[in-house]
Amino acid sequence: EVGTVEVRLRPEAQDDRLFQTLPARFPVHATHSQSVLALPPGAVHLAENDFDPHHAMRIGSCAWGVQFHPEYSA
Repeated sequence: EVGTVEVRLRPEAQDDRLFQTLPARFPVHATHSQSVLALPPGAVHLAENDFDPHHAMRIGSCAWGVQFHPEYSA
């Protein structure tokens, strides 16, 4: 997945302090050829798209992981 792609928030993101103010669908910049196949135990699944089912997750109350590149403007 390379370029600007659309990511969908999952229902779990409605209560997440980092993602709750974002629209249900938003553009991100992605440049990756590998994907997370399974989230670790206890992870909260926050965002996805058709190419990558695990675009964002949270573990605990303050550790997030994303597949996209938030440092780029989309």
